[in-house]
Amino acid sequence: MDKEKAILFLEKYNYDFSENNKGIIVKLDFSLHIEINFDNNKVFIKDKLVSWNFLTGLVEMSLKNAYISIFAGLILVTVMTLISNQINGVFYFTPFFFLYITWILIFSCFYVVKSEGFKTRLINYLK
Repeated sequence: MDKEKAILFLEKYNYDFSENNKGIIVKLDFSLHIEINFDNNKVFIKDKLVSWNFLTGLVEMSLKNAYISIFAGLILVTVMTLISNQINGVFYFTPFFFLYITWILIFSCFYVVKSEGFKTRLINYLK
């Protein structure tokens, strides 16, 4: 029942999707995929960044894991910036640091809004 209703929703709004035996995989913009699984009258929705994307590069992972790895990268870039500034007295990594922060903020907001917006619309349609 829910799977047919979800397929009607996806076809109505022209989403690119594929079906498998467990559920549906929806392909959104910029390598963001949403997996919809239907088990025992329950709907499980997961997001996943695949292939080339702007947050994790070539590494496939969920948004939650992407944020964890970004946080680790942020700590690394911060340490490199502080060490470089102390050794040389010149701010070599500071522009890179601000560019990194800006890049992460822009694409994090994009992926979260895209993912959560789709999930909300789908859940409201399935009710």
